[in-house]
Amino acid sequence: IKKHESLRTIFSEDKAGNPIQFIKEFEDIAFSIENKTVDNITDEIVQKYISKPFDLSKDCLLRVCLYKKSTDSYILFTFSNASYC
Repeated sequence: IKKHESLRTIFSEDKAGNPIQFIKEFEDIAFSIENKTVDNITDEIVQKYISKPFDLSKDCLLRVCLYKKSTDSYILFTFSNASYC
């Protein structure tokens, strides 16, 4: 993500209502790390992330979440906005 500006891009409007593209600094990107162990990824957990809308004026086009399954096992979710695809 540090190398790919498109993954750090947000969109806004200028005073005339024209779209403006901003590229966030890598240091300004926050990723979700669920600091709890889960045995199974349930529909409820998945629904929590897929039902959250992207706000392109604040959110990057890629959302990432890491779940811990055990000491050495993790599940990584990546969600991308259709604008990015």
